Amino acid sequence: MAKNNKAAAMVAEVADEYITKAENEDKKPEYPELWFMFDGLNTVVANFHEYPENEDEGIESGFVLQIRDTPYWSDIYDNTREFGQKTATETEHGSIIVAPIKPEVKEDVLRAFNDIGFGAKKATDQDHEELIREMDKLSTIKGGESKKYKGKGKS
Repeated sequence: MAKNNKAAAMVAEVADEYITKAENEDKKPEYPELWFMFDGLNTVVANFHEYPENEDEGIESGFVLQIRDTPYWSDIYDNTREFGQKTATETEHGSIIVAPIKPEVKEDVLRAFNDIGFGAKKATDQDHEELIREMDKLSTIKGGESKKYKGKGKS
């Protein structure tokens, strides 16, 4: 009888865990704030995104501005560098990083982009999901196939 009670308790625990996971799947994911900065031809010239607080490393939440290597990078940098506490060059991709940017000056950064003639669009959940799919495709297995999308889309 004791074995049956123990088994029943284990089944109930697994069922509760399964139900909790199913309930969590129904919740809408929370994505970090992300902005795309565009020129007049709708080319992305920069990304502006939120990063979370990391208490273990003493990092407060804030924003990072990643300026892409375009003909406009110097104008963008000249008008936004004052908002970041540090600047780094990401030579591998040709980008310039301005960070950390305090959350309270986010609107000032967006206004600076607008003032120099660029548009800003906040990423939607669909944008985030598309980025996640694309990153998954980059994590490849043999033959360059995505682990999650293996065999799909081939003719």
